[in-house]
Amino acid sequence: MAKFEVAERRLFNVKICMRCVPKGTFVWGNSSLKPIESLDESQRIQGVREYQKILNTFCREYRGNIVQLKVRYLGDFFFTPEHEILATRFEEDGRTGKRYPEETAWVNAENLIPAKSGGPSHYVMTPKVPKKGDPVVLDMAPFIKKIGRTYIKGKLELSKALAYVMGWYVSEGCLCAGSLAFFLSSKEKSNIESLKKAIQELGYKPNCKPTKGGSCVRILLPSRVLSRAFGTWFGTESKEKRTPSFIFDAPTDVFKTFFEGYFRGDGAEMLNKNGTVVKVFSTSSQLLAKQLQLLLLEKLGEVWGLATIRRDGDEGVICGRKVRLHDHYILRKSFEKRRWWFEDEKFYYFPVTAKRFVEFNGEVYNLETNENIYLLPFVVHNCNSKNPLKATKCRKCGYKGLRAKSREPSG
Repeated sequence: MAKFEVAERRLFNVKICMRCVPKGTFVWGNSSLKPIESLDESQRIQGVREYQKILNTFCREYRGNIVQLKVRYLGDFFFTPEHEILATRFEEDGRTGKRYPEETAWVNAENLIPAKSGGPSHYVMTPKVPKKGDPVVLDMAPFIKKIGRTYIKGKLELSKALAYVMGWYVSEGCLCAGSLAFFLSSKEKSNIESLKKAIQELGYKPNCKPTKGGSCVRILLPSRVLSRAFGTWFGTESKEKRTPSFIFDAPTDVFKTFFEGYFRGDGAEMLNKNGTVVKVFSTSSQLLAKQLQLLLLEKLGEVWGLATIRRDGDEGVICGRKVRLHDHYILRKSFEKRRWWFEDEKFYYFPVTAKRFVEFNGEVYNLETNENIYLLPFVVHNCNSKNPLKATKCRKCGYKGLRAKSREPSG
């Protein structure tokens, strides 16, 4: 178990049982977000302060009501009703707007109190994870068929120039005959020049040509090794784009350069009704949207709200090309005069804004970890019941797979 303070030990020392989340729920895994059904005992997941081991995974069929929670900025989440969530209640002074904490406790999903309910509401808690500052060195050996001049012993440092090109690939890039291809509007002269400069810093000569019709420019980075690597790391189709674990492990300045490249491709600055400039970007990859939202929060301390636009199956035109449109996930940087979220030295707090029960019939999953928690990215428990230390059967749900544990140290 991580080195928690005594009070924190009492909160987290709960035995596992089968209170679960549906398939497709993203868990903060080993330097990434991963669907809970893809995790196993060979992997680690992020804890409140450090990585923790997965001791067991569970899957079962569930039929009945599940709780749909809407968390401001973070989106919708689904839980079986008894699933415990670490939450804090706050009461607000109507005259000053100051919030006063009442209590922090494990609360069943069905018992969470949404904001605007007439009383103190619940806020979920996302921990502030220590930032990493060591340089990242990428292993290129799996992508090299013969050693070339660009790589020394199959290693490549994640530089700012490389991170910038990676950001552009995630937003506007694709694979093209052993090269990386980027499609930009011919009007984006500054973006074209900055991307060409970054490619040159990597030791390659960019091939820049206008496409048919002249409204779009194609920039090629000729490298079979990088094309294999980028396809493996980031995906090839827009709907499956993602950020690999080394982006989570990268120093803050390197991630900032990566996001700059991405935002130049998929982002925009818009004027609000009151004249405020609002930063917005969108993607058709749900995983990528949630990964970037978490990275912006943990690396830069920026809160970006997530919204979904349903348009799967529609057709559109991008740079003169007909494309099939997918559901879009839009992230907008928080700009409110009155912030609905707040923070302290350990956690970010986001309010639960709505709760409802929906019918569900399908597979649900849970994990057992050495800290008895996991992150969605807010803290949830892998158990709903405080069972006796030597119990092998859950006293609430009757699940018989509990493993007896030793008492944790008291100091």
